[in-house]
Amino acid sequence: MGSEERMNIEIKNFADSRDLKSLKYIFVDSLDVDPTFVRYEEEYNYCRAIPGLLERHVELTPFTQDTSRWNEDYWTSLKMDLIKNFSDIRMTHMREVAKVLLADKVQRILAERSADTASATKGSVSDQTQKISVETKGASAEIERNPAETKRIFAEPVNIVGGTGKDTSKSNEMDSAGIRESVSSGKAEQDRMILEAKMKLAQENRETEQKRLADDRRLEQQRQLYQNMNQEDPQGGFSKKAIGIAIAAVAVIVIVLILLLK
Repeated sequence: MGSEERMNIEIKNFADSRDLKSLKYIFVDSLDVDPTFVRYEEEYNYCRAIPGLLERHVELTPFTQDTSRWNEDYWTSLKMDLIKNFSDIRMTHMREVAKVLLADKVQRILAERSADTASATKGSVSDQTQKISVETKGASAEIERNPAETKRIFAEPVNIVGGTGKDTSKSNEMDSAGIRESVSSGKAEQDRMILEAKMKLAQENRETEQKRLADDRRLEQQRQLYQNMNQEDPQGGFSKKAIGIAIAAVAVIVIVLILLLK
């Protein structure tokens, strides 16, 4: 399995420790990170069985199947609703919306995965090429260790129907030259592949770090948003403290008016 398909250790630890709040934060933001959801599919299926994670669906923002209305405002409403009511029905709908709303990112991710697959296939072919190169190097080393024997073998005439010893000697010289050329070519190819692998690894490390930092920022934003929602007054009005101050102020004004009227 590829690196993205292996289960995320952090999510598995949250799941095993039953940290439902952290799991919800991650999955609320998961479709922004990977709208194909391939990166989180295995983790989500693993966590579905955790008691208390998935909630009975409560309708908040009405779902619409009109894709022309699948815009940023609709997406933000769905994410807010998922924080309030983490239901599998809402999550499934959001996965469909993400494919349309974030279509450009979906195409980019699919292209990257296709390139990675092609690179892996190329790597397999390169392994075979390297094996041939090693075998060729072995033959060249044997020639260098036993030059006298090699010279004797190449110098011996071989009777071939329609050919002469002189023709065979020339053929052997050509074979020897071919081996040396193959060894040189194989080494250059091997050096090139090693350089390409190092460059690709460095690029992947940079991309992984950038994705991790972006995920951390989004997760922190979601946590802050959730905390702000919990601090809001459920009636949408003033807090009890503010109401108390207002009542006290009114009482003082009434007392002053009474004193002035006397």
